[in-house]
Amino acid sequence: MDRHTRRMLLMFVVTAFVAITLAGLGVAHPNCENDCICPDQTACTSVAAASNCCWSKSRNKCIKVTGSLESDPNNCGSCGNRCKSTEKCCDGQCKPPSFFDRDRLNCGSCGNRCFSFELCCGTCVLNDNTNCGTCGNRCTGGKTCCNGVCKDPKTAFAADSHNCGGCGIRCKRGQSCCGGVCKDSKVLSTDKKNCGKCGNVCRGYGAGCCGGKCVNIHTAYRKDPNNCGSCGSKCDTSKTCCGGQCIDKLNYNQDSKNCGRCGNECKSHEKCCGGQCKPASAFNRDRLNCGQCGNRCFDFELCCRTCVLNDNTNCGKCGNKCRGGKTCCNGVCKNPKTDFASDSHNCGTCGKKCSKDQVCCGGRCLSRSSFSTDSNNCGRCGNKCVGTKSQCCGGVCKDPKTAFSRDHQNCGSCGFKCFDYEKCCGSCILKEDPCV
Repeated sequence: MDRHTRRMLLMFVVTAFVAITLAGLGVAHPNCENDCICPDQTACTSVAAASNCCWSKSRNKCIKVTGSLESDPNNCGSCGNRCKSTEKCCDGQCKPPSFFDRDRLNCGSCGNRCFSFELCCGTCVLNDNTNCGTCGNRCTGGKTCCNGVCKDPKTAFAADSHNCGGCGIRCKRGQSCCGGVCKDSKVLSTDKKNCGKCGNVCRGYGAGCCGGKCVNIHTAYRKDPNNCGSCGSKCDTSKTCCGGQCIDKLNYNQDSKNCGRCGNECKSHEKCCGGQCKPASAFNRDRLNCGQCGNRCFDFELCCRTCVLNDNTNCGKCGNKCRGGKTCCNGVCKNPKTDFASDSHNCGTCGKKCSKDQVCCGGRCLSRSSFSTDSNNCGRCGNKCVGTKSQCCGGVCKDPKTAFSRDHQNCGSCGFKCFDYEKCCGSCILKEDPCV
């Protein structure tokens, strides 16, 4: 069987199947238009949609509806419901023409839906000069409709951020509308024609705008740390603004032109110290500022226009002069020949201190142990061994010829000690041996 024969056979089978099926539904082909199914004369349906066919008495057959029951003027909402000649079928209801003049869901025609922000006046309108806000409300006198309100375009759009320069022109976030132009807020902070807000004009000599405020540029930037010298020039936290310059805050302590504060100038004979204007005499006795500001004396020093210690012209107090060959030591005038002979804190000279194991003797620091054998200082400073007792031993002046012949601790000479089993006979010998 060839391809053509198979196709003809298949079409025959399908046609027969459809005919049998329709016959089972009770369809009378002569009384039905295409795509309509006619179970009887009182009801008919469509293969595509159940509401697309109606029984026509005049034609005595089931006919296909024009469009649907929702819009067919001859079968509006139901079969046979005919609209008047002046009416239209919309959503299965016969409507007069006036219905479509104000209905935002069916504006001008059935199904023509207006946006939520539009008005229905026979057609969907927005910002219509003949129907502004309400149908028939006409804008006059050169005004234009914007968001349902008649507005003067010369003034209404000058400062409106939602309608800047024209209806619907919206400024971005951070912008303001000035003279019908969207401007950044930063611009308004320095614009002297729109300072801080649109239309705020800064006037007068030296007028300027800074931070959204009108200022005098000749004075405003001289002391303001946030706008030092110019608008927006900010000083560091460690500095302050003075004369339009950022300077270190510590400068106020010694700056004679800005002493303690900006612009506080000291007199010609004064100096700035610690933020105060002081005369030259203030530095003569001040141990914290001796001779000049900030020159600090040690605790043991005296201030007499300069820091002094052991000064023969200022001994103990300024102007106290040491005389008669005396010298100043620790604020006291002393005789160097006598006062430094035995003073362990000033031995031989002022300030020379002996150590703990030493004693000042004759202006020299001597070891305490040396007094046990020193014939010039035997036992104590200045005790001199003379005559027959010319040798110092154990801090005692002794006769060297006799003192060491029988002394067990100093046998023969000072410090030579015999053992326990020995005895001294000018020298150490055994105890059982006789002295010769």
